[in-house]
Amino acid sequence: MRRLHKRKIALTIIFGFALINHTVQIALGQYMITMKRGKTNSARKQGTLNACSFLTIAAVIFRLELVALLAPIVLLSLISKRVTFWQLVSRGFLVTFAGLEMTLPIDSYFWQKLTWPEGASLIFNVLEGKSAEWGVMPWHFYLTSSLPKLLGITYPLALLGFVLNRKVFLLGACTLVFVVAMSCLGHKETRFIIYIVPVWNLSTSICVHRITSPFRHSRWIKLGLMSLIGVVAALNMAFTAYLSMHNYPGGAAMMALHSREDLRPIQELNIHLDNLVSQTGGSRFLQLNDLDGAQNYPLTTKGRLWRYDKLANITESSHQFDVILSEQPELHNFQALEHVTAFDGVRRRHFKAPLSDRLFDFVQSCWAKKTCFSFHSMWDTLSPIEIVFNHKQITIFLQTNAT
Repeated sequence: MRRLHKRKIALTIIFGFALINHTVQIALGQYMITMKRGKTNSARKQGTLNACSFLTIAAVIFRLELVALLAPIVLLSLISKRVTFWQLVSRGFLVTFAGLEMTLPIDSYFWQKLTWPEGASLIFNVLEGKSAEWGVMPWHFYLTSSLPKLLGITYPLALLGFVLNRKVFLLGACTLVFVVAMSCLGHKETRFIIYIVPVWNLSTSICVHRITSPFRHSRWIKLGLMSLIGVVAALNMAFTAYLSMHNYPGGAAMMALHSREDLRPIQELNIHLDNLVSQTGGSRFLQLNDLDGAQNYPLTTKGRLWRYDKLANITESSHQFDVILSEQPELHNFQALEHVTAFDGVRRRHFKAPLSDRLFDFVQSCWAKKTCFSFHSMWDTLSPIEIVFNHKQITIFLQTNAT
């Protein structure tokens, strides 16, 4: 039942995510339309009320943290006199009531008690301050990690676009308030702020248009800019793909486990996969001990029976398992068989030698190896960025009496 419950929660997040994003995009689109020139006061008021309605319904039913995005938009609308306070209150009350009328019966039926999921989430994560139980990230996580990953090389262009266009700046300021508000919680995930990406993409397009507009009559400059964009995009894809290859230590640990010759003669194995292994590729698709065998579950191939477990509390029941894949550095009564390397981060490289000495050493290395190109050598010589790996991210443990 616990496994089924977790699966239902995961499916809810996956399939509900697209609906939430679409609803928020409609809301932001409605609000951006009101900023167009030539719109009457009536059209501006209706667009603002529609935007606030969509955000409210999404907050009540799906993600209550959208209130942190709704609040600055409401404040901006009141300051600019698009709508009156009582118009917003009356519309907000009606939409909130409609949202609760939709979510309460359905969720209460499945939970078998009166339940408003987003309200329970607010109490647990914010009022009781228990969001930290899911993991704590630094206050700048969204600004220095999530947004660079979401936007890539367009991150600085989006910031510049906010400065270049006053209307987009106002909406961008609302998204920044949202990010700051979400940063006050200890637990942070990129999916919590992904709703702001369309606004930042709009700002990026404005910035690019401003930069390229002086050269719009030159075919060669246009071609050069397009080529530059293509090269930068290709380099970005190659770099991130390389990092992604080393970002699934759980899957790599599963493959390493199944390829170990010393475990092949063992007829039965009880294997535990800890939380990090399960989150980083240790899925059911890799629960194989012989790639040529029948892929049944529990897995039976050539007379062997391997059982995989993800739910047990390893501190209380480690004696039940023969093999444990874990991020722990050591386990009592278990010996480490193998360590799996994983991507750990990117940091600035501090060179000890000047560039001339590094280039001289690079040429000497190429001459000694009789090769004119070595990507790793060039990277170590020229790149100001250093890719850091954790060589003991996941460890394969074998119980001392298992063999």
